[in-house]
Amino acid sequence: RKGSINYDDSNAVFRATLLLEARGLQFGSYMEYIELEREPEKRFWIPRRNQLATVCSEIQKLINGEYDILTISLPPGTGKSTIEIFLHSMLIGKYPDNCSLASGHSSILTNSIYDGVLSIIQDPEYLWKEIYPDNKNIITNAKEQTIDIGRKHRFSSLTCRAIGASLTGATRCEILLSADDLVSGIEEALSKERLDKLWTAYTNDLKSRKKLNAKELHLATRWSVHDPIGRICSEYSDNARVKSLVIPALDDTGESNFNYRY
Repeated sequence: RKGSINYDDSNAVFRATLLLEARGLQFGSYMEYIELEREPEKRFWIPRRNQLATVCSEIQKLINGEYDILTISLPPGTGKSTIEIFLHSMLIGKYPDNCSLASGHSSILTNSIYDGVLSIIQDPEYLWKEIYPDNKNIITNAKEQTIDIGRKHRFSSLTCRAIGASLTGATRCEILLSADDLVSGIEEALSKERLDKLWTAYTNDLKSRKKLNAKELHLATRWSVHDPIGRICSEYSDNARVKSLVIPALDDTGESNFNYRY
């Protein structure tokens, strides 16, 4: 009937638009699209979109080149590592011939990032291959925690490596360097000497891997003002291209800032 809305047509238009935005590195649209076929309660992004909208918006600015470094401080269990996993899965799909690096306080953490990215790009439950249909060949190395898209590269599309592990000759970073909870826990956080060593490891081992125009993302639950995020904020306090986002567990009324649907 003239003027009526065909639900199937409108849904197809919505899906096609979302796909175009996902391929255009619109991070929120990407996360929504790849989970379209998942059960609602199993999805990550849509049930958390309202609470993590600011996080997504700031990451989008990093992707767009408005920032060089972005630090995000959130409470534990709010989805920091998962949103990092989604971001790396998007970027290695878009830039398979360029290398990215994901680091954290331990190989257990970096292995979970490796497994998470691999799940998104290989599991048919996710629609990653609809966004990147040309990326059919995926080469993995679980021991080295590397993923190559398309072909084997000298420096893999994504390398996951703990802050204490050797990076010499292992990788460079042309797209994104992510650092997820570099401080291992309260014991390290209470030791100024250990935090000094951690800062040295970050500047000498991680930061030195970055090539020109590579972006940097730090995600953490803060333990100390002397942790890497604290020192970055202090060192670049007057730099508009370095952004720090902090979302506490509770709002001003004492209610949770992370009251997710599931």
